[in-house]
Amino acid sequence: MPGFGHRFHKPDDPRSPRLLGVAREAGCKGEFIDMLTLLATEVDRASGRHLTINATGAIGALLSEIGFEPDVMRGLAVVSRSGGLVAHISEERKTKSARLIEHLAKEHVTYFDPGSN
Repeated sequence: MPGFGHRFHKPDDPRSPRLLGVAREAGCKGEFIDMLTLLATEVDRASGRHLTINATGAIGALLSEIGFEPDVMRGLAVVSRSGGLVAHISEERKTKSARLIEHLAKEHVTYFDPGSN
């Protein structure tokens, strides 16, 4: 479910409580934060296990708190991730790690074309 779960942050994403706390400290009413918290309880109940509220889920609630429309939120999410992507590309260029990964993949991963016999 979008906004829940994270492959590395288990049992909880440490960014989410901090984001939600900053919003409350800044005076957000908390209507959407409360809805997210209630939804998290129900997601855990329905799945039979704990799924953390991830940063994307927290940011969605926060943007709702300050009045952004959902279609604008997606654009803000793309812009906010762009800096990290640029830094990642820069690091790969400096360390030449992308070429190493490409070389290792070509050498050790067998390509299977499901359309061929």
